[in-house]
Amino acid sequence: MLKVPSSRFEVIQLMSYYAPAFGFGGPIRLMYEYAKWVVDGGFRVSVLTGDTNHDFTPIAKKYQCEHGIHIRRVHVYWRRLVKRSINLVSPSMFLRAVWRVLHTEKCVIVHVCEVRGLVVLYGVALKKLFPKKVILVHSAFGMLHFKQSRRRQLYDRLFLRPLLCGMDLGLAQNDHEINQYRDYFAQHKVNENNRIVLFPLSTETQNSNEGNGDAITGKDREILRKKYSIPDEAFVCIFLGRLHPAKGILRAIDAFLAFSAAYFGQTFFLIVGRDDGMQQKITDYINERNAASSIRIVNNVYETRFEYYTLSNLFLGFPTIDEETMLASVEALSCGTPVLVSREADIPFVQEEGAGFVIDFSMGTAVDRMQRIAAEMDLFRQHAYKVAEKHFSESSARHHLITLFNQVLQKSSVDSI
Repeated sequence: MLKVPSSRFEVIQLMSYYAPAFGFGGPIRLMYEYAKWVVDGGFRVSVLTGDTNHDFTPIAKKYQCEHGIHIRRVHVYWRRLVKRSINLVSPSMFLRAVWRVLHTEKCVIVHVCEVRGLVVLYGVALKKLFPKKVILVHSAFGMLHFKQSRRRQLYDRLFLRPLLCGMDLGLAQNDHEINQYRDYFAQHKVNENNRIVLFPLSTETQNSNEGNGDAITGKDREILRKKYSIPDEAFVCIFLGRLHPAKGILRAIDAFLAFSAAYFGQTFFLIVGRDDGMQQKITDYINERNAASSIRIVNNVYETRFEYYTLSNLFLGFPTIDEETMLASVEALSCGTPVLVSREADIPFVQEEGAGFVIDFSMGTAVDRMQRIAAEMDLFRQHAYKVAEKHFSESSARHHLITLFNQVLQKSSVDSI
């Protein structure tokens, strides 16, 4: 039987969506980055994913290898259900994963980043089928939050406990998510046994001069603002993410308008992202407030998103559900852009080290913090760079992830003796 070379451990990522479908949100981009890191760390990486792109059309290329990552796309049945977050991913995903495990001599890390659905069940089934050979790693990416849904409650009663029992390692973005994991362990009477670790989001720091100051000059920002027709002297706020009701975009608009009414100069708000069923409502909301001249919606921005962060003064994120750290807030910090987020989008280190604020949302509190940041813009920018470099840099996260994978592999080897 043909085996994967014994000198390399295997990592299999199971995903409903994958690159280049970045419009489905931060987890897609993060898992793609993680795959590149572990390839560089000496692992062999296979990705088994659905074939749906972020415009809900099928991706034609079913197999590709890039950066050493072997990506295999399988069919998604009844694709129109994807718009309702129902992904009927072909069982061939599970069968291909079984084949990979059988043809690998050493332990296999299976990494999933969904809490509910067929894909995570395939991961749990692999752990059940190969309890000593498969190491199940889970990243929640803000999907642990409670939601009033009969479908979700039924799913959790049936399938959440097997995930908790089978999980060898859980990667949490912040302390709040660690506690959410632990709450689920307690509710389902499963021993957590130190399986949950803090693993903050990360991104490559942009133009940071190693965090020692603002390496982007006013002239640089002026050039970017001209490129995108943004007023030169305006205080620019930005939201970047899916245009979805749970993202709290309407209350971000209200906070921006309240801040603008008291601000001494011009203001501008960029709402950047892919429509997820709410763009028309946002547009109507803006028009009803006669704010179209100072608020702009920009769709389908991917590779150029860092330019939008860079030309902005402040990132706003006020989601109405607990989605934990927003990748966009980390990316904004990497560009020297301070962040103001609600507790539902908690991000560690930011408030403690002066790179922005995490608030229990109220209009008065939001406006007050916006005013504080505007009054000391240069200082907040410097702190944003430093926090990004110190806590959210790609280099430190890369080392941390590979260390965690090696530790869990070593533990598995010891336990199997």
